[in-house]
Amino acid sequence: MDQTTKEFVIRHVIEDVPKMVEDEKYTVTERHFGVPWTLEYCHFNRHLACHLVLINLEKSKEWIIKTENNLKLISVNGTMLSIKENCKYDHRNMSNSWGWSDIVRWSTLEKYYAIDGKVTIEAHVVIKEMHGFEKENLMKFDESVAELSDIVLIVNDRKFYLSKYFLALRSSYFKTLFTGKFDESEKSEIQLNGIEADHFQNFLDLLHGESSIDGSELFLREKFEVNISDDTVTGILHLADMYDAPIAMRRSEEYLLEKSKKNTVQKLQLALRYNLEHLKNKILSEITTISDIELIMTANLPEMNASTYQILLQKCIAFANKS
Repeated sequence: MDQTTKEFVIRHVIEDVPKMVEDEKYTVTERHFGVPWTLEYCHFNRHLACHLVLINLEKSKEWIIKTENNLKLISVNGTMLSIKENCKYDHRNMSNSWGWSDIVRWSTLEKYYAIDGKVTIEAHVVIKEMHGFEKENLMKFDESVAELSDIVLIVNDRKFYLSKYFLALRSSYFKTLFTGKFDESEKSEIQLNGIEADHFQNFLDLLHGESSIDGSELFLREKFEVNISDDTVTGILHLADMYDAPIAMRRSEEYLLEKSKKNTVQKLQLALRYNLEHLKNKILSEITTISDIELIMTANLPEMNASTYQILLQKCIAFANKS
């Protein structure tokens, strides 16, 4: 998954399709990029209906989200139905609902997809544009602090006025960049490519929130606790890995361990991608049923490695021996 784009997956397993009550709406809500997204599905008019909805967003201010939505219906044996469409949500739309009331006939769903009564629904969302949800920055790195800086880093035409010394202490990448024999070492402005300005702001907030200035470390950490979230942690991890910043990596892992509301699959994916051993061990230790393993395996995580597969296999064998 490209960390310079905004994208997410809402994944839900319907455990018993035949027991779904006709015309009764079932919902799953997750928060991504500061917005609550609700996946709705129901047995409607002899079909499975499914929609991705934005509920209870402000109508008093202007906002817009343009997405590429891909809805997938997946059986445990791999049979899959996939529907993709571009979509626009905005403050003027009363419903802000995308999807279909007739994705698949109910008889077809039960016969070909609901193996043992179980089927997985996935909504894959790529956000192409998003306006009206900008948050207040925790710390300022603009021209107002120019006199206190000795380097300007430019990300997507946005300038960050910073201290070489401070960044070098927190990141081996920047230490090498500023002190090595590179053309950039002598420049007062350096362009950083392949990243987003908002992600870089969050990354800098974390690094500076860890500093202790005149006994203000606790105050800054408390402010940072408000800033780090399930929406920002992935971008921070990406930059912490890219710029070899162990403090940012550690603080992100602590957040995922203690406060994150991300689901098991999302956390495991981050743990494997960024070698977060404490997080990975915690997730694997909390697997207690075959269903937990099925949830991970059906996600088809590209980051899965041989050692993790081995642990899951050992758990499968242990569960089988107990039954």
